Amino acid sequence: MPSDRTWSDVRNLTAYRKTQQVQAQIPQSLEVLVQATSWHRNADGKIELIADQSPIQKQKPLTCAAVPKN
Repeated sequence: MPSDRTWSDVRNLTAYRKTQQVQAQIPQSLEVLVQATSWHRNADGKIELIADQSPIQKQKPLTCAAVPKN
């Protein structure tokens, strides 16, 4: 059925357009997540993830000192 009428949505959506001021939530503690390296089963039979002893593994800063000069 050909028609030259276009469809137009004329519903009132103002109830859904509630704008509130957005404020970023910054955590107070700087908790570091550590990737688990192994696991074991505890006395209750549940799996526990185990991480390395040192939670912060920093990479030494990269420099160009080892690059030979031509």
